[in-house]
Amino acid sequence: MSNMDQVEFNADSFSNELLLQQIGQSVENCYDTSHFRSVKADLFFLARHKLWEEEKPFYLNIPVPEGRERTNFRGQIHKVQIHDIRGHENTFKLDECSFQVMQESTPVPFHRIQNIESQYIPSIELFLRDVLNASEVYAFDYTRRTSSPEKIMEQEGNLLRSPGYVVHCGKIEKFPRQQLLTDLGFYLKYSDQTPKAALARLKRHLELGAKAQAPKRIMIVNVWRPIFGPLKDSPLAFCDARTVNGVDLVPSDLIFPGYRGEKFDIMYNDTQKWFYLSDMNENEVLLMKQFDSVKEGVARFCPHAAFKDPRITDVPKPTESIEVRVLVVFDEIN
Repeated sequence: MSNMDQVEFNADSFSNELLLQQIGQSVENCYDTSHFRSVKADLFFLARHKLWEEEKPFYLNIPVPEGRERTNFRGQIHKVQIHDIRGHENTFKLDECSFQVMQESTPVPFHRIQNIESQYIPSIELFLRDVLNASEVYAFDYTRRTSSPEKIMEQEGNLLRSPGYVVHCGKIEKFPRQQLLTDLGFYLKYSDQTPKAALARLKRHLELGAKAQAPKRIMIVNVWRPIFGPLKDSPLAFCDARTVNGVDLVPSDLIFPGYRGEKFDIMYNDTQKWFYLSDMNENEVLLMKQFDSVKEGVARFCPHAAFKDPRITDVPKPTESIEVRVLVVFDEIN
């Protein structure tokens, strides 16, 4: 039996239904946020709508007839209390709450894609292998972002995108222009995913090779950082997975030519606890878990979105950031 077959044999780890049963558990007494600084800001969620009882949200990235909707997405803005974890970084661990802040000082050649792929990406792989004690690490995708509309227009078609202001833990986008990482041969660009999409990615894009022992655990981790600091414009908000109720996650279809993907859209619930790291610097990275094959006892995903801090009225410089999505393989469960 091949290594990939053994992973598929344990495919119940990738069940959306199983995940939804296991999340949203109480986090009472895990931490006290009464002494955290915080800001109340707008976050953009999937609206609660009776439509979702009849059909899934969808996004069509294919030619559509005139008059046909490309998406049935219905959004809703909520004012959310977002707690600042500055000074409390060590309180939050990846397996416990789905995110973790760490120090990592590799320079990012933001405007040189070739150097990002040849220098920065390998350094992130080595970093994660070390800090997570992983057996193998595969960076399969990255995205550069900026809050400057002018720069986005200048760089259109060249992997420079706006911050993601819609709360999500899944998104897939077609990227036909070039291989993101030539050695792995990826032509589809994803960020985050539902468990079914994670399994599809594993089967479709990754050759783990023949091994005597199948991996015991597989994670997908998003490594996000600003290019310069302190970050003032469009910081990233992230949610403790333990505070998310499964009924508030709605699987959504993403349709591309020859491929259908899936993500989770998220509805607001006042049980959710949201956080950010103020004045984030370029030597700080945020790890956000997007999938974990371990079914019990760990956080398995991290809802997140960029937001506008209403206290910041004069932005000295538009934000620039980079995120690398990494598949992490463990031969043993730590």
